[in-house]
Amino acid sequence: MGAGSGEAAGSGGVKPETEKFPLEKILTISAGDFAQTGSSAFLNHYVPKGVHLDKLYIFGEIDLNSEAATIKSDFVAKIPKGTEVIVDYRITMVPVGSDVFISQSGTALVIKSLA
Repeated sequence: MGAGSGEAAGSGGVKPETEKFPLEKILTISAGDFAQTGSSAFLNHYVPKGVHLDKLYIFGEIDLNSEAATIKSDFVAKIPKGTEVIVDYRITMVPVGSDVFISQSGTALVIKSLA
């Protein structure tokens, strides 16, 4: 979180601050289903951390395509460093007049050595 060059000597998997979390790693499957993609001790390599964002989005006359990108990037900004994948992702949208209240949540599986 410091103002550095983005380089981390010997950091291995630490991401530079400018790198965005890939949206294809935000999954709706459970941690158990995700674990079945690896070995039996697969989940032992991770620390689970909750990720949650509640926000009222004021749409008005805003371009919905740019607003959708904002909704995604707001959630991505909450994902802890060292996260391998988000599981159990859920999104709920509730209209409030011409605006919308959006609740997003999931579980970050953070690599233990980076947690």
